[in-house]
Amino acid sequence: MSGSEKTDSVKAELDDLRAQLEAARSSGPVSNTTGGAPSDEKESGSTSGTADQAAGTERGLASSGDLQAQVQELIDAFGRELKETNPITLLAVFALGVLTGRLLPR
Repeated sequence: MSGSEKTDSVKAELDDLRAQLEAARSSGPVSNTTGGAPSDEKESGSTSGTADQAAGTERGLASSGDLQAQVQELIDAFGRELKETNPITLLAVFALGVLTGRLLPR
């Protein structure tokens, strides 16, 4: 693939992402945080697709909190493992990483 083809494909992908972003912005808020009835007329006239999207967003938000907790737990475990590992082993792994990086084609 030549440089101009890569540039064209990147531009096309950026245009697609911009269109998706604009669609997301134009859809407005998709969930009601109070849990009650929708607050304005525009939300009360939503279709079942929008309701499904709102339910998916709420599930995504709930799993986002779980994901943050899991990532924090992973970081903490990595920190403990790093402190408990023999320094010679860490130096050997680092050296192998440097060697591998130098040997890989750019």
